[in-house]
Amino acid sequence: MLWLLLCLCGWPAASAQSLLQAELDRQQLQLGEVATLTIRSDRADQTPDYAPLERDFLIYAPNLRRYSELRDGRFITRVEYVLGIQPRRAGTLQVPALRVGSQQTAPLWLEVRDNPGHGQAGQPAGTAPPLSFIRTRVDGPQPWAHQSVGVVVALYYATQLAGGELIQPAPAHAGLQQVGQDRVDQALVEGVHYNVVERRYLLLTERSGPLQLPPARFRGRAVGAGRGQLLAAEQDPPLQLQVQARPADVPEPWLPVHDLQLEWQQVPSTVEAGRGVELVLEARLDGASRAQLDNLPLPAAGPGYRLYPQATEVEESFPAERPQLLLRRRMVLVAEQPGTLQLPAVELAWWQVPDGQRRRSVQPAIQLQVVAASAAAAAPASDKASMPPSAAVDFPASAVPAPAVARQTWWWLLAAAALLSGLLLLWWWYRRQRLPVADPAAAVAVPSLAALQAQLEHGGLQEIIDTLAAMAGVAGRQALLAALAQPQQRQALLEAEQAWWAAAGGDRVGARANLRRHFRQGPVWQARPAPLAAHDPLPALYPGPRPPSA
Repeated sequence: MLWLLLCLCGWPAASAQSLLQAELDRQQLQLGEVATLTIRSDRADQTPDYAPLERDFLIYAPNLRRYSELRDGRFITRVEYVLGIQPRRAGTLQVPALRVGSQQTAPLWLEVRDNPGHGQAGQPAGTAPPLSFIRTRVDGPQPWAHQSVGVVVALYYATQLAGGELIQPAPAHAGLQQVGQDRVDQALVEGVHYNVVERRYLLLTERSGPLQLPPARFRGRAVGAGRGQLLAAEQDPPLQLQVQARPADVPEPWLPVHDLQLEWQQVPSTVEAGRGVELVLEARLDGASRAQLDNLPLPAAGPGYRLYPQATEVEESFPAERPQLLLRRRMVLVAEQPGTLQLPAVELAWWQVPDGQRRRSVQPAIQLQVVAASAAAAAPASDKASMPPSAAVDFPASAVPAPAVARQTWWWLLAAAALLSGLLLLWWWYRRQRLPVADPAAAVAVPSLAALQAQLEHGGLQEIIDTLAAMAGVAGRQALLAALAQPQQRQALLEAEQAWWAAAGGDRVGARANLRRHFRQGPVWQARPAPLAAHDPLPALYPGPRPPSA
């Protein structure tokens, strides 16, 4: 009876004890192989401390799994921590007890047999697998001048990271900018499981000749005992590129890409004279960025119609090894008279990167049937003409129907509301006249040099001009040119205008690079006269000299 009482007293304590188990998927393996360690717990808010494993094992890709189960009439959430462990040496190794909160797992044993053909971690004998390394991929070792080149920097690491920094320096005589977000993946390299972080860059070549891409480097810290283990990796050796010169006989615009698809996405078959309809022209470029092309050509002007171009929609992406560009230009067509209308062909010349050939994408001429405007659109009918004859009846003044009275009431209400609004507007104007007027110049935020550099990298010409004008505190192109002190900066703006608005398209990439070179340190403004001393419109309250201001 006493034994039964003790069991009953101990049962609640045993039930309150949290679940914590650790198990291996195998007890024997060869050096260079990876075993799977699974830790089960019902405390989802506490994670295991893997530091004791670092002495004899490499840790790969810890994953967390959650699931729920019905236990004693209630749902309990359980978690599983699954990770790969790879022995650093042969022999009988102990998987030590791992602490999870206030509890510890039971130690496990693993028999590791030596593998004469391999060293540690499946590498050649006498070498250990690196904990981290970097591999860099470039979209072709021989790009063309002014081509947008995709660069992918991949960091491989076979441990948990407590932090770090991945840096890819920019090469000389070329632009380099990060595109999109980092991508996380896993890979098996020579029998070793690595976590992979891929970072994508856009390389804009500015001139021909040899180009060296500086090595990417990583400095970080792995999770471990104490302050953690330092990690360092560097791309070795630096990548060497040979930038090819632009051919002499290629017409403008110079557009080196892998592929270009040009087509009409929205064209009606029939239009009404005098009524605007929307046309949509779309271009998809493989291996291009907005710095190369930010607009699409329009059909040539002709008799019988007018074209009103809209802003071009630009979408940039970097799904794989190189950038992708989507341009969508909308325009409104207004036909002037009925009949057959023919829109001229639209074409865009480009240079095919893989085989070095001149290409031309052409959308043939379009024939549209223009019909006369419908009678309803040309002259809307009056309300009385649309009513049936029985409804057009003149009522005497003494017998006004109820709907007419309701309409008169609404007119009076609208008139009263308009009068009240006018009084409120008058009161607001009177109060505004009594308030001090703020200086408009103080309320305008002057763009910073960083904002100008961002526009020089990605913005259009008009955005660059507007930013410079805002920095100078002037309005308009002529005032901006007059405010610039350096002739080189004024000339760079004029050359950029010629490249942007040339009839056949100019060298926009070269013009943008020229602007970045001359405005790298910011604009230089003309000297301005010192402001006049403020005049006090009120006379002194007391005669005599005023005390000096603080």
